Amino acid sequence: SGQYLRIFKLFLVFTDAANVTFKSGTTALTGPMSISAGGSIVFDFDTLPWLETAVNEDFVIDCDNPTQVSGIIYHSARP
Repeated sequence: SGQYLRIFKLFLVFTDAANVTFKSGTTALTGPMSISAGGSIVFDFDTLPWLETAVNEDFVIDCDNPTQVSGIIYHSARP
């Protein structure tokens, strides 16, 4: 409770084509990104977070087309 997430690094692969938006709950953190089938998104590690959620909100990977998303996300939860 009372925490927010900071995304420092990620690697995601998408089985099918989709427009992908990262969100904090229902609030968009990015615009839609067009990913082709078998495409990927990579955020290299940085000392500053690439994305941050609002307090008590989930980090959401919103795809406009149902697709399998595989990979890893490096994050920290902060009060």
